[in-house]
Amino acid sequence: MIPPLPQSILFCCDHNAVRSPMAEGLMKKFYGLETYVQSAGVLADMDVDGFAIAVCAEMGVELARHKSRSFDEMQKLGDELSSFDLVVALSPASQLEVEV
Repeated sequence: MIPPLPQSILFCCDHNAVRSPMAEGLMKKFYGLETYVQSAGVLADMDVDGFAIAVCAEMGVELARHKSRSFDEMQKLGDELSSFDLVVALSPASQLEVEV
């Protein structure tokens, strides 16, 4: 038997510009509205990478309108880190951030 999906997942990386938005987009594509999915970065100082946009577009995932956001911005918008059932850190810096 397949275990149920977590109700909420956060993908995080350094700048929320390549890895975490790609993971968020793919998760939403394959699982739709079954799970609340977000992404964030330690910093939000970069636009989404053009290569990431192109690769995801080939798979039917739209990233061009994604706005990078930091953990601080995420929390200001009401998404508390502790409210996610699963946090997937995709970089050492984001791992340190979520362990604090």
